[in-house]
Amino acid sequence: MSLKLENVSYVYNPDSLYETTALSDISFEISQGETVGIIGHTGSGKSTLLQLLNGLLRPDGGSLVVAGTPITKSSKNLAELRKKVGLVFQYPEYQLFEESVEKDIAFGPKNQGLSEEEIAIRVSEAMALVGLDHSYRDKSPMELSGGEKRRAAIAGVLAMKPEILMLDEPTAGLDPQGREKLLNQLMGLKGKLTLIFISHSMEEVAKIADRILVLSKGTLVLDKPVEEIFEEEELLREVGLDIPVVAKLFARLREQGCDYKRNYYTLEEGLKVLLEGEDA
Repeated sequence: MSLKLENVSYVYNPDSLYETTALSDISFEISQGETVGIIGHTGSGKSTLLQLLNGLLRPDGGSLVVAGTPITKSSKNLAELRKKVGLVFQYPEYQLFEESVEKDIAFGPKNQGLSEEEIAIRVSEAMALVGLDHSYRDKSPMELSGGEKRRAAIAGVLAMKPEILMLDEPTAGLDPQGREKLLNQLMGLKGKLTLIFISHSMEEVAKIADRILVLSKGTLVLDKPVEEIFEEEELLREVGLDIPVVAKLFARLREQGCDYKRNYYTLEEGLKVLLEGEDA
């Protein structure tokens, strides 16, 4: 088990005029190797939840265990958790600061006290995982495109070999080409570690996730596999969300009498079925 929450709550500015309940009575489990997407309207509690799972925030109530480490309101030393959980914030490329991509990716492993030989191996492995070849090693991070910077920043987290990788809006601000490349690289990480990510894009969540958590006003309203979540179109609309365009198209086609064997959610799947007739 990678992590488990039971009745977790979090309150900003408690006992003040500005007290705000960000999360209330959240319970779920995520198993080792799962890829889970978290979606919800602005202000639903997504980022707060991710920061709780990483130990940046402490729960005000309930039970939270991440990678074998209990996180409580009084938790202080979470050094062991930091070794097991990697968090990639929105726009992580703003955190790139070394003179070369190689040095930036090596920064975390160096702080872990690893040997130069092990650091070199980890840098190479992390770069390969995010699709950056050897030619990027000596480049300044400032020379990279937005998507390349994003992948270099993610490589810096992967080089520390976390058991769990968490990403907050990983494609935010990227152009379509950069977004597609990054999504494909994240797809390649599936099964290699536990992957948890926040997104506003239904299409992205449908493409990457095995399972989706839907938050609304600080509560967990849905927790289902991808193939089931988009059947809840009415409930999703009630919480300010919509199903992917492709899923909507196939739902309408079925209403018109087209007998498709299953639901489709991504553009790639939809085009394959419509153009090549591969309905499986």
